[in-house]
Amino acid sequence: MHGKKPLSKSMLLPGSPASVQDRVLRIHLALAALLAGKGNGHQLAVLIETAYLTWFLCDAGVCHADHADFKDVERMIGNTTHDTDLDLYALREDDKALATWLLDLHERQLRRAPVFTVRKAQERLAHFARSERAAPWQRVAG
Repeated sequence: MHGKKPLSKSMLLPGSPASVQDRVLRIHLALAALLAGKGNGHQLAVLIETAYLTWFLCDAGVCHADHADFKDVERMIGNTTHDTDLDLYALREDDKALATWLLDLHERQLRRAPVFTVRKAQERLAHFARSERAAPWQRVAG
């Protein structure tokens, strides 16, 4: 019988608590900087990557979130301000609750999703990054 090699136990379990905590800490630090109006381009990219990866994990069944929730996330990202003189990015204060919701959802996903599911979502994210689409939750026409 020819087929794919069975997944190892480590691929079938969620990531280690330390690896999940490292990722969550990085995301929370990026969010804190953006909310303080002191974010840089890398920290904005971390927020965007988190939004997209969260979407792909929801799509893989790791959670349930409404399409409208992610349209709100898209609006939040689009409303990020950029001080070109200082090259600093900032989230609006009224987007704090939405950003917190996104990061809390993503943390719950990472704590329960098998490693192979997270890796598949990361592969989808990489494929999406090479596409022409503005956001992964946008409906593809046709």
